[in-house]
Amino acid sequence: MLNKKPNLKWALVIVFSFFIIALILTFPLALNFKNSIPATDGGDASYFIWNLWEFKHTIFDLHENPFGWSKLLFYPIGFSQAATGYDNLYNIILSIPISFFTGNYVVIYNILLLLNITLSGLGMFLLVLRHFSSNRKIAFLISFSFAFCPYAMHRLFGHINLATIQWIPFFLIYFLQLLKTPNKKNAFLSALFLFLIAISSWHYLIYLILVIIFFIIYRTFFEKREAIKWKNYIYALLIFFAISLILIIPVVLPFIKASSAGGVVKPNAEEFDFFSADPLSYFTPSPLYLIGKKLIPLEIYASFSGNITESTTYLGIIEIALILLFISYWRRFKSEEKIKYKKWIWFSTIFYLLSLGPHLKIIGNVWRAVPLPMYFLLKLPLFSFARDSVRLNIFVLIGTLVILTIFLDYLSKNITKKIFKQLIIFLFIAFFIERIMIPMPIKKMENDPFYNMLRQDKEQYAIIELPMRWDVMGPKYDFAQTIHQKNISNGDLRYTALTNQTSVFINNDPLLKWMFCNYQNKDQLLNMFIPPSGEELREIYLKNNFRYILLHKNYLEYPICEGVKEIANNYFSDIPRVYEDDDLIVIDIKDL
Repeated sequence: MLNKKPNLKWALVIVFSFFIIALILTFPLALNFKNSIPATDGGDASYFIWNLWEFKHTIFDLHENPFGWSKLLFYPIGFSQAATGYDNLYNIILSIPISFFTGNYVVIYNILLLLNITLSGLGMFLLVLRHFSSNRKIAFLISFSFAFCPYAMHRLFGHINLATIQWIPFFLIYFLQLLKTPNKKNAFLSALFLFLIAISSWHYLIYLILVIIFFIIYRTFFEKREAIKWKNYIYALLIFFAISLILIIPVVLPFIKASSAGGVVKPNAEEFDFFSADPLSYFTPSPLYLIGKKLIPLEIYASFSGNITESTTYLGIIEIALILLFISYWRRFKSEEKIKYKKWIWFSTIFYLLSLGPHLKIIGNVWRAVPLPMYFLLKLPLFSFARDSVRLNIFVLIGTLVILTIFLDYLSKNITKKIFKQLIIFLFIAFFIERIMIPMPIKKMENDPFYNMLRQDKEQYAIIELPMRWDVMGPKYDFAQTIHQKNISNGDLRYTALTNQTSVFINNDPLLKWMFCNYQNKDQLLNMFIPPSGEELREIYLKNNFRYILLHKNYLEYPICEGVKEIANNYFSDIPRVYEDDDLIVIDIKDL
């Protein structure tokens, strides 16, 4: 008999335990909580920190609609806030009450990361107890594996939305119960947690459509159909779908309207292959883990396409060992015991195949002659927005952990209590050691003193940040805006918000259109560049309420900016500076 209602004491123990473990496994973040974040490069993390600030700033300071048109970035044209999709809305909303206690968005971001880890552990703990095992030791072990899985821990390096995995097990608690016991309560709670998943990450919502279809088909056609009370079953499912639509449509509709307005930059076919899982990556430790550093040549891991965050789908060596042990036990199971596993074996296998993307890809080599199931799903409009099939890894992991839960529950009843207790202790220690990446990579968020000076100036005007590249300097400029709070001429946005209209001002400006870093041929770029007069630029920029040009010397040293560096050095060399330090030159527009 499963423990259907775990008591509050155990829930609090789990929350406290996982919070402390999170502080340990993210060390030295706790020592740098005010100015650093988990990051290998800081890119997307900067954007998501800006996202937290931008939403509140739009409502409370600008008194505008956060789903409207904003000129905070890509000024003076601006962008559609709705078209960004706010693929992090849950964390954005949660950040607002926290922001009344601290205005430091690095601190707010780190608090949210730790909360997500903690709640992930609690969600899986409750899922195990409600559906798969009444053994709290097993529940604790499995929830640890889930909360600190390589997939989730690597998503801390820039993808707070994808690190928000806690609502998936909560959803499964009630949706699986809905299929067993169809009633209004389970329908409502399933819909509520699906909504929380939707506002945490649209990717997970899209993928959960597949999860829901799988479980409904399996329950309807492959599990004790005679036990189904069809009227209640269909009625409860209709209530679930109705409530889900009522909750989700008001949030997703502005995004659909805005992103379908035309001119949206959409993923190309190569990106779908690039951001898909390599079959070997599930069994290959990340080089950030001790075992990965010792056993796996960096060249092999680097061959997995995508960055280290996206390419990490590793299940864990202990999980893999337990799966192998489970396979060796298969013949010992009675037929009724095998039934418990079959659904989750199918579940894990299907999502494993889907995570491999549209074509088979092994160590970076794409076999386009071998289409996989995802190839056909991507023909559907909804799934074409979910570019990164590698993110289906989280469902492969859940299926694997459910199999291991049922297996460990079987072992607990077939070996002595003493041996089982020793096994659990050994497994927990092994899990913990394998998850250590001390020190976790962290990045200090840059804050030039001039940004603080700008913040002290309450006058409203815009600034031009140079050089430009949306995916390299753009996120850094986004984060800087949380400090200086002035409109800027460029920045970084989700691809759904990057329309042809967004870059019109930059593309037509006689100077800015040459300041985009993109591995251009230096000599060719210099030959094409026609220096605009200072009078021409002053007229354009002052008319649009620009006050300063900020030229970042450190960014100009990037290899992709070689040609832009020459243009900048030649053009701005004789213009007076109103501020300069080791990294930054500031020019007043009036001095052009």
